[in-house]
Amino acid sequence: MRTLRFRIWHDKRKAWVWDAPGAPNLLGECNIMGYILGMDEKATSITELNDLIVEQFTGLYDSTKWEDLTEKQRGEWSSWRMYDAETWKGFPIFEGDTLEYTDLDSEIPITEILNVEWSDEATGYIVQEKGEKQFFSLFIVKGCCKVIGNIHELQ
Repeated sequence: MRTLRFRIWHDKRKAWVWDAPGAPNLLGECNIMGYILGMDEKATSITELNDLIVEQFTGLYDSTKWEDLTEKQRGEWSSWRMYDAETWKGFPIFEGDTLEYTDLDSEIPITEILNVEWSDEATGYIVQEKGEKQFFSLFIVKGCCKVIGNIHELQ
């Protein structure tokens, strides 16, 4: 069974609610005494809940290899998530992420930019080209994609 993980975008502040990737665990860090997700000056007030966009981890990772990370990224992921070359699986893919996908099966490799989103119709996570109606299962592209950003910061 996979761990339920979330990330939270504060739409008015145009910033993530946390500093470290992967934190907080939404289910375990709610505070009902007026603030949610933190007790410092960056805490989010209960009255701001409508400004939060909660995105769930898909359970999949991109194809980024440990060797491809910069020294800074390795240091961050090592300290925040306790990853190393042995345990690294790639960047976690969340709904709202933007992926660069290269189709290596075609005669001429084609690179597309795809957005990850939940589909009630497909009952699962899908990827689709920006503005396109057609979509693909996220499982089809998972081994040939890299997270290049998200819908909030790449607008």
